[in-house]
Amino acid sequence: MKVNPTVSIGMPVYNGEKYLRGALDSLLSQTFPDFELIISDNASTDSSESICREYAGKDDRIRYIRQPENIGAAANFKFVFDAAAGEYFMWAACDDVRSPDFIELNVEFLKHNADYVASTTPTGFEGLALDQQTLVDFRLDGDLFERFTGFFKYCWVSHGIFYCLARTSALRDCPVIGQSFFAADWAIILYLASKGKFNRTATGYTI
Repeated sequence: MKVNPTVSIGMPVYNGEKYLRGALDSLLSQTFPDFELIISDNASTDSSESICREYAGKDDRIRYIRQPENIGAAANFKFVFDAAAGEYFMWAACDDVRSPDFIELNVEFLKHNADYVASTTPTGFEGLALDQQTLVDFRLDGDLFERFTGFFKYCWVSHGIFYCLARTSALRDCPVIGQSFFAADWAIILYLASKGKFNRTATGYTI
């Protein structure tokens, strides 16, 4: 019987050909190898399908699913989460690049800190080289009130918090996943923050 992976990565894709190879290469180069990568292609009209099939053919950790029609971004994010089998879960944007130690750093932290529900690295914004970035490194690790107020202090640069490594069990009952409205990602972050603290590692990066 196949043992479930430690980490599930969900990558929703729609017409991501420009950055997709870089994002996939950064995930498949992780120093922590025990993961599954679930790619849901939302009926892309560019070369995303052929790129994903190429990579899936070379690495059996990848599960590639092509939706027969576009189901919308929110439903696609829910699709990859619902398919996850790992103890830890993270969404991966098809235009993000992560340091090779991203998963290892965050799994190691969560294994030893039960009061944290999620962990991530310092984050920048795609389109700039790493040495041109001023990385965002706020964390949400106070009490509940401090976590909520801290989030709104930095909400406009919170994408790195959303693309964290989280305990899958902490996300399972989140009613917002799959809903489409302005700042739905903020609502998911706040739901997680109500369950526990967010760590930000001292090293590693996502851009």
